[in-house]
Amino acid sequence: MKNIKISYLLFLLLILSIKAYADMPTAKFLLEAQGPRATALGGAVVSDSMDYSAWYWNPAGAAFVKVPELGLNGQKITQNISSSYLSFACPVDSYVLGVQVISQNSTVASYDGSGQALGSVNNQNLLYSLGFAFNIIDSVSVGLTLGNVNMKLGDSKTNDALNMNAGVMYVTGGFSAGVDAANIGDQLTFGPASGKENQPALVRYGISYGFFEERSLVVSIAKQDVSGSKELSSYGGGIEYMLADFLALRAGALNQNELMRVCSGLGIKYKHIGLDFSYTFGPQDLQGLDIAQLGLWYKFGK
Repeated sequence: MKNIKISYLLFLLLILSIKAYADMPTAKFLLEAQGPRATALGGAVVSDSMDYSAWYWNPAGAAFVKVPELGLNGQKITQNISSSYLSFACPVDSYVLGVQVISQNSTVASYDGSGQALGSVNNQNLLYSLGFAFNIIDSVSVGLTLGNVNMKLGDSKTNDALNMNAGVMYVTGGFSAGVDAANIGDQLTFGPASGKENQPALVRYGISYGFFEERSLVVSIAKQDVSGSKELSSYGGGIEYMLADFLALRAGALNQNELMRVCSGLGIKYKHIGLDFSYTFGPQDLQGLDIAQLGLWYKFGK
């Protein structure tokens, strides 16, 4: 009981510290949703991320990973921007340890002072972190990731900044609830002539409920508040139905800055391997903003 109170107190202090991040943030690539299952459900998985993507959505969910699990996914956000994600979670005694890597690559046009085109500039943004999660009691878990984030614009590169993500999850019967505070860390700057900018610190919170035996139908809702930016904050919901042991159907919706996106997807698994796909439709009347994401995972052992 003492460990529970201490964990809740530390997590409360972490959430309150986000209030210090009041300015419009940089490193927005950290807000690109990772994992086709999560994106198909409108990002409403802070209370139901219990797979390789837990390190991104809520590290506490990794505590429910039972065997070593490796996952990766990729998405093309626009014609010139692509993102990839690699994650591994491994139970060790009563704990779960892991690692995650987020990489975003883009190409932008470059111009001189007179407006003449100089060609293209390649950008690369990178986050890598280590994860740690465990169950305080059977129904309550906590998790933490600590890592490094940096951004590169052509020949210019920011400092290496600390990035932290911490979460709590409560699971009992078919009901689960989760809270996560992410992107807490140092400011980023491209050098002395450039100002310092905050990472996109945020708080996610949501609930899920699983119906029928083995939670074959799961309904989830969640909200994401990004400090210093109402435009980047969002809320969403989703439904997942296990049509068979090997096939999951998913649908959801995401609302950001009063723009609604409809999401859909499916998951297929065979023994230890699984394939997930999601498709997020762009806001109505806005062309070229549809996003497809494909992911692959493998579970080791029995």
